[in-house]
Amino acid sequence: GAYDPFCAISEVCKSENLWMHVDAAWGGWALLSPATRNKYCQGIELADSLTFDPHKFMGQALQCAVFLTRHKGLLQACNQQRAAYLFQPDKNNTHLDIGDKTIMCGRKGDAFKLWLSWKHRGDTGWAKEAERAEALSAWFEAKVSDSSDPRFALALPRSGCNICFWVIPSALRTAQQKYDHQTSDEATREILHKVAPKVKDAMQKGGDAQIGFQVVLGLPNCFRIVLPSCSRVRQESLEKMLDRMSLLADAL
Repeated sequence: GAYDPFCAISEVCKSENLWMHVDAAWGGWALLSPATRNKYCQGIELADSLTFDPHKFMGQALQCAVFLTRHKGLLQACNQQRAAYLFQPDKNNTHLDIGDKTIMCGRKGDAFKLWLSWKHRGDTGWAKEAERAEALSAWFEAKVSDSSDPRFALALPRSGCNICFWVIPSALRTAQQKYDHQTSDEATREILHKVAPKVKDAMQKGGDAQIGFQVVLGLPNCFRIVLPSCSRVRQESLEKMLDRMSLLADAL
């Protein structure tokens, strides 16, 4: 996940007469709190449209997705079929019928599930979720960056709730310094590249945790942990997970 400079992009779009769409499928969680919105999403209101996947942060069903646009009437203009047997203008409460505004017409009202969740938690409840996720992610970044613990190293600066990091096996680390990719040699990088797949395999078989790994910007395979909707995730659990990952790496 990454957050783009929305204000600058908006200026380019205006000058070139381009539609500005923001893919906030994952990063849109930051909009739930004024604090995280101000940090990550300044200028996002300038977009013509935005997508957000509540199942990635708000615990909704997979098919509950959001598309927003600030252009009134656009969804109906794009999607309406004017099926006379369905959308009679002389029916009661026609202003509540969104069937002609969406490609799904009369299928499942998945947005209702999101509405119920929002009624239960309220704006304040979701804001607290976002702020806790941000705080926990900041703590995790500091944990793997700690200069006194050479077992881990930060691969890239944190982006919201996404943290990319390496687990450094004992064969590659020293007690005196953290792993530094800039000063490491090619042989060390090749060994490190093989660590994450093997650790993940062992964790998966042992039922420990499911943490993805990937190559980013040509770096050796690094783990990417995402910490959304963290009301039930505790620092203690993450510390135990890191300890387990380190033990598995040392055993390679």
